[in-house]
Amino acid sequence: MRSALPSLIVLAAALSLGAAGDPPSPAPADRGLIVTRTGPRSYNIDAPGNLAPNRPFTGRTLSEIVPENNPVDLLSRALLLVTEDPRAAHGLFMAASLRAAYDIERVEDPTAKVAWSYLLSLSGPKDLKLWGALTRKLGQADQQAVVAWARKSGPPTYHPGWMVQHGMRAINGEPGKGDKGIRPDFDPAAAWTKVCAQAAATADDNAYWAARERQTTPAALQAMFGFLEKGVGKNLDARAPSTAAVARERLRQACAKFDPESDDPAWQFVVARAESERIFEEAYAEHARRRDVEFEKSKAGK
Repeated sequence: MRSALPSLIVLAAALSLGAAGDPPSPAPADRGLIVTRTGPRSYNIDAPGNLAPNRPFTGRTLSEIVPENNPVDLLSRALLLVTEDPRAAHGLFMAASLRAAYDIERVEDPTAKVAWSYLLSLSGPKDLKLWGALTRKLGQADQQAVVAWARKSGPPTYHPGWMVQHGMRAINGEPGKGDKGIRPDFDPAAAWTKVCAQAAATADDNAYWAARERQTTPAALQAMFGFLEKGVGKNLDARAPSTAAVARERLRQACAKFDPESDDPAWQFVVARAESERIFEEAYAEHARRRDVEFEKSKAGK
C-alpha cells in the first residue's frame, strides 16, 4: 500500500494576516504567541499548544489507548501506521475522531471547534478518511468495535488544549468563562454518551452498510474515476486554460492506472485523487506564472 501521507509536523494551524507595507510583528510580545513571517506583508500566528500532542502513543490497538491520549496523539500514530497496517491506522483514526467530537462538545470557544476539521483538510488525514469510506477491507464490524471500545473506556481525561489553543480567544489572550476553556456547564458523562450514540447510529445501520457494499464495488470505483477525471478537467479548462491540455493528459494517465483486480482498488482511487489535486495545483501555478509574465510584458511595452 503506497502512502504519501505527511508527518504531523506540518499540522501547525496558521492565522494569516495581511497588512499594508512591511509592518512589525502583529503579536504582542507578552502573550507567548509564536509568530512566523511568511511574506513581506503576512504572518503565521500560533498560540502555544495549538494542535499539540498530549501523551505519545506507540501502540496500534484500541485497547492500548489510555485516557490521556488526545486526538493528535492518535492521529499522528495512525499516519505512521497507514502503510504498514492500514486497518489498525483507521481504527486509531476513528478513536481520534470520537475524542475530537467529545472535545467539540466541551470546548467553549466556537472558533476553536474547527481544529479537527482543519486537520481533516490536510492530505494525510483526508486520504485515510476517504480510504476508510471506500475500502472493502473495513466493514460494519470494525466500526462497531470502535463504538464498543469507546463505551467501555469512558470519557478521556486529558485537557483539550490542542483545540482550545486553536481558537481566536487563545490568539487574543481572552480567557474562557469555564475551566481553562471548557464550558462551565459541561457534563462529561452525558457528552461521551452522546458522542458514542452518534457513532453507533452509523455503526448499527444495516441499510447504510448494505448501500456501502453496493457503492464500493470495483465497477463503482471505476465510475468514480470517470467523474474525477471529468470534474478536474472542467476545473482546469476554467481556471488554467493555458496549461489545461498538458495537465489533462497527466490526469488521464493517473486515472488509467486503476486496476479493478488489485488487492485494494479503494487505495488506488485515494492515490489518484491526491495526484489529481497535485496536477491541478501545478497547472494552475504555471498558468498564473505565465499570466503574470504576460502582464509584466504588457506593462513594459506601454
